[in-house]
Amino acid sequence: MLFRIEFRRLIFRWQMYLAIAIGIALVIIQIITINKINAFWYNNAFTHMIGYDNSGLGTQLYVVLLPIMCGLAGSSIIQEDKKNKMIDTIIARTSKIKYLRSSLLSSFLIGGLVGLFPLLVEAIIYFSKYKITVLPAKPEFYLIRPNNSFEYQLFSTHPLIFWIFYLIIIFIFSGLFAQLGLISIYFDIYRGVETVIPFLILFISIVLGDFLKNDNISLQELIIPTYGSWSNGTIYGILFYFILFTGIILILTWRKCNHDNIS
Repeated sequence: MLFRIEFRRLIFRWQMYLAIAIGIALVIIQIITINKINAFWYNNAFTHMIGYDNSGLGTQLYVVLLPIMCGLAGSSIIQEDKKNKMIDTIIARTSKIKYLRSSLLSSFLIGGLVGLFPLLVEAIIYFSKYKITVLPAKPEFYLIRPNNSFEYQLFSTHPLIFWIFYLIIIFIFSGLFAQLGLISIYFDIYRGVETVIPFLILFISIVLGDFLKNDNISLQELIIPTYGSWSNGTIYGILFYFILFTGIILILTWRKCNHDNIS
């Protein structure tokens, strides 16, 4: 019951509408700015899409705006309850663990859906106009650099399955971005800071990856196909961040439940 209330509240917030508007804008920008050769020459949906085609600004902006969209849509519900002095009332009717659990779950689902939204919109557009079969067997047609990784083999032989695999990763990391913003509220921060925490995490990973000359440290390189081109180490980088983020969320939530007041 509490989860449904929290989920509904997140859906009907202005921040959710803003995140959706940003997603629609990204699709429009990708369509307008895509390389004209890709747009009019290749009869294949994947050569046009965000995350595959790197010539359009949609892909480049999606990488930057994804954590911001997730933070806007899914990270502020506890902060709003603090402002409205509702937390103590809610916890008195349920419990602290149930409240945090429902907030985290609703945040994860909203963040995941927001991250997927522009990708699903453009899929409706491009899948209805172009083929979704295997790309021609020429290196220049491949948006992911040829290599021996499992991901590349899946992309080159079963691109639709690869696309679903890509969506699952985006959904998971979008949900985690929203949750990481949410748990930042466990600390004393100014209202609104929680929405930019996911972007700061992405930015730090990019800086570290560049400094250490290791693409598998940068989240930008890991979760978007055309950036890291998904090499042999990509899946390990994805698993590392999944375990790291999940561990941080669980440990800080356990600490909040057992040692700290939420309000």
